[in-house]
Amino acid sequence: MKNVYTSWDLDLLADKLTEQIMENWKTPFSSPAVVFTDPKTEQWFKLHWLKNKGTGNSILMNLKTLRIQQFLFDLVTPQSTEAHSVEKLSVELLRDVIIKKLTEKSASGKYYFQTLNAPEVETYITGGSSVINANHLYDFSETIASLFMDYEDVRPDTLNEVLEKSHWQKKLYDDVIGTDGIKIKDTRYLTLYQLAEQNKKTNNGSLAFNWSNERPVFIFGFSGLGQIYRNILNDFSKEHTLEVFIQTSDDENQENQLLEKWAVFGREHLQLWTKDTPSHNLAISVSHSKTDTILHRIQKSIAENSTLTTEQYSEEDNSLTLTGAPTRLREIEAVHSKICKLLAQDDGTQLGDILVVAPQIQEYKTAIEQVFDQTDQYAADSNFPYIPYTIADFSGERSLTAEALHILFGILKKGYLCRTDVFELLHNYLVQTVRNISDEEVSNWADWATNLNIYRDRENHEEWQKAKNRLLIARLTTDLTETNDCQFLPYESMSTADSNSLYKFIQVVDELEEWASYSDKEKLNIDDISQLETLLKNWLLLSDNIPDGLYNESLVFQNVVEEIERQRLTAEPEVFSDCFANALFDRSAAVTLHSANILTKGVTFANFESNRVLSAKYIFFMGLDSKSFPGVDSDNELDLRKLNSERQSGDESIPLKNKNAFLCQLMAAREGFFISYVNKNLQKDEDFFMSSVLKDLFETIYPLNKKLKKQIYETQINIDEDRFWSELYTQREFRNKKNFIKLQESDNEITQTGEQSQHNAIPQDSAPASDTASALPDRITIGQMKAFLQEPFIFMVNQKLNNNYDEEEKEQLEFEPLALNAKVSSDIRKSYIQSSLKNENTITAESISFELNIHNALPDDFFGEKAAEIVLKNSKTILEAIQACSFTSNLVFNENTMLLIKQLPGITPKNWFISGELAWYNKDFNQTKIINTLELSNSENVLTGYITSLLLLASQPESDTSEYSITLNAAVLSEGQAKIKHQKYKATPEFARAILNKIYNAMFISRFNKSAPAKLVQNDFKKNDDEQLSFQNFKNKLIDSYNNGEWQYFSKRKLFDLDKDIGYSHEKFAEEWQTAKAHQAELIQYIAQSASNTTGRGK
Repeated sequence: MKNVYTSWDLDLLADKLTEQIMENWKTPFSSPAVVFTDPKTEQWFKLHWLKNKGTGNSILMNLKTLRIQQFLFDLVTPQSTEAHSVEKLSVELLRDVIIKKLTEKSASGKYYFQTLNAPEVETYITGGSSVINANHLYDFSETIASLFMDYEDVRPDTLNEVLEKSHWQKKLYDDVIGTDGIKIKDTRYLTLYQLAEQNKKTNNGSLAFNWSNERPVFIFGFSGLGQIYRNILNDFSKEHTLEVFIQTSDDENQENQLLEKWAVFGREHLQLWTKDTPSHNLAISVSHSKTDTILHRIQKSIAENSTLTTEQYSEEDNSLTLTGAPTRLREIEAVHSKICKLLAQDDGTQLGDILVVAPQIQEYKTAIEQVFDQTDQYAADSNFPYIPYTIADFSGERSLTAEALHILFGILKKGYLCRTDVFELLHNYLVQTVRNISDEEVSNWADWATNLNIYRDRENHEEWQKAKNRLLIARLTTDLTETNDCQFLPYESMSTADSNSLYKFIQVVDELEEWASYSDKEKLNIDDISQLETLLKNWLLLSDNIPDGLYNESLVFQNVVEEIERQRLTAEPEVFSDCFANALFDRSAAVTLHSANILTKGVTFANFESNRVLSAKYIFFMGLDSKSFPGVDSDNELDLRKLNSERQSGDESIPLKNKNAFLCQLMAAREGFFISYVNKNLQKDEDFFMSSVLKDLFETIYPLNKKLKKQIYETQINIDEDRFWSELYTQREFRNKKNFIKLQESDNEITQTGEQSQHNAIPQDSAPASDTASALPDRITIGQMKAFLQEPFIFMVNQKLNNNYDEEEKEQLEFEPLALNAKVSSDIRKSYIQSSLKNENTITAESISFELNIHNALPDDFFGEKAAEIVLKNSKTILEAIQACSFTSNLVFNENTMLLIKQLPGITPKNWFISGELAWYNKDFNQTKIINTLELSNSENVLTGYITSLLLLASQPESDTSEYSITLNAAVLSEGQAKIKHQKYKATPEFARAILNKIYNAMFISRFNKSAPAKLVQNDFKKNDDEQLSFQNFKNKLIDSYNNGEWQYFSKRKLFDLDKDIGYSHEKFAEEWQTAKAHQAELIQYIAQSASNTTGRGK
């Protein structure tokens, strides 16, 4: 007997199921069986039972619960000796068997796929060549295996008719699956369809079931099922009690607009369930009878199948809301604020009353943790609420295991080991845990790789092995060591003295080299698979003591190991390497894990799934942009169901399933339904739009105003924290709000700049009282001061990001350079010129090549030879220009200094030190009162020389009141010609000390952070008044079309909006730029004095 119960009220369905279970539970040793869609639905039902019954925990523990596929497979499996060797055929195993079949060779030497008489198949698998493309082979086999299983599930009654539409699909199906399934060793693998057909054959055409007639079965929560499932269940219900509970209505004519648009899929499946029996619609007077809120009125209209009438939006009615946010983080912050408000209401709302769903909740995991983990659970004195939460669904697709697999198999694909892959793998927290590696060790190893110039292994350059040898030889000697075919310069540092860390690094290199050696193999045999499994376990297999947060990773890797076993099962004699890799990727990504703590231990975050609808007092539905929801059906040209025929009732359709499930979820919200989506793609500066489902909903209940870009019912959140203080509940939100207010105040100050004094001097009282002396740095470097003078904005950005150098991450360099980089070339030039000026002449092309080679810094082959020749030639050219200068006979080279700069009242509140390497300078400046500095950076930038001159002057006795003449020289090479460029200024020691203190003040006290590149400041002072910069020209000079602007080497330049972030406004730019220019000129005296000496300019 079959009974079908329907209702839009999910709680009412659950109550009816509870009633039926208790009524049919005759003996304590044989409970009725309930088939749930998934563990979440089962957990929800049990919680509902306990809340409503108050008792029954011991009863629930004995309730038999099942999953549909395994239940039906066991139901129709015959009770015989042979049945013990029967297992369910999975898509994955069928895929692997199809791969094996397609690549089988006949006696004539043809592959099986070449005998199918399907040119399109052959072309795809070979890519139009004579060689098999393993990735295409895998993709084709995966697709066709899924289709074969879908045909059986959805069209079991017309399976042969479907297959007859394609001769090659029918041949492949018959040859691989047939009627007897797949036999591997002593096990036969069958699909549910095949097992049911074999069951019928042995029972005179009817199904025999392994189930007691007295034991009823209840089906709960399914919005759709494949036809094969319904066929078996319908046959089962002829002799057994089957009761089905479906969240839908049995109305044939849809008067309600939303039912008409969304309920198609639900109606189809109800009709299929009730072909031979009527449905029972459950309804009580209190079910969906309220009309106090817009949500309740919508639900009542749907439940009664009545027409919805439009009504005016009311801000006071918060039962149904729509929020658009620019990022997932801002979307989660809005959800968090709304949850805090709900909990603050005096209506008895508890954490278990709140459910948050999204199509892909895993994509929100980082944002959820950032927002909800800000407040310590045990901080009783915190002003911010702690909201416990559970992320109920875990997808292996974003797991650490999957990330590591992609890196490892990427190494096999490349065929070599490179620095990028090694350190990306070593930063993986799972890998660090398994191998007991710390972040500090990885950072040290990155320094080793940089200093050892390791890039990648290639022909005649086994860089990782060479680096390993240099590290190990350093334990024995510090001398250059020669072998038969190589010379090794031992490498050691303070961190390499840690033997434990060194040996870990050596082991990492050895194992990765062994792993990379398999890149030469197009196919893997069983021994290869076993060895790769061993290596993978060394990287990804956790010990018995699994740390918090990695339990799910252990389950993902367990699934990967199971996939390896299946690959071993079908790899006789071999399997394609790419197919093996893809199988492991897919298995790790397909893992879905469930938390057992939904709606009990805090707010629940869960995936929205079409076959899993849960009810709650308040439901948040995130991620409903048009790209993500309701989705689209795959346009698979191989799908025979789409050839010359329309979709049949009950066929799978992603958009129809999701719309119906959204309708069910809307009806399952008891008091509030809060919708949100991300409306921006900030990286591409494009808009995202709300889902079509939301347009259906809100344009049905509210009048549409086409003149408005944003309808009044939608709340849009900005990227800046500009919400009211009352809506903020985390420290992060308060901090961002304060920063937003400061930004507004800063903008107001910018607007008022033109009205303030144009005095060029830095105010003597500019140090804020809040900046205590203890918070200021005790020591800074010449490099820091140079970076600030060169471009204050970039300096401040790097300070805030704790990044003193604007350079590419050392771990991300994969390819070896084809030329010497600027620093190495500069060092060689300095060494050669210094040697020549000292009359030592020890630097030759051979010595340069030798030195670079033993440091592994010489580019390959021709490039290395040419690089050494060019740098030596350029050094000689520059040397000739330098020797023509009068001050080169008594230069001081590469002097390191640390100088105490005493505080200057009103400018700096403490003494401070500055240290670093000085530019070359003349030794006799004390006597001559003339300072000449020399820089060899091949740039007109003389800031290092300028700071050097200030330090030399500041180091003189306080009694020295002499005025010194300073010339800052720079050797510049252009088109093979060398010239000495120079800048001049005059200063006394006291004045130099004042300038140094003013620079320190601007760096750390007044924190001048406008964009004011020294080169632009200097060039602008040389122009006439009518040639002054416009804002547009200024921005163009920072970032020009050919990437040659002042920000050419500023890697974070794309993060900033030049119209808003660099300290200027369109309206006041001329005044603001003059002020900034004057500020920097006072700090860079050779610019200021040059400007003042130019009549009529720069004032």
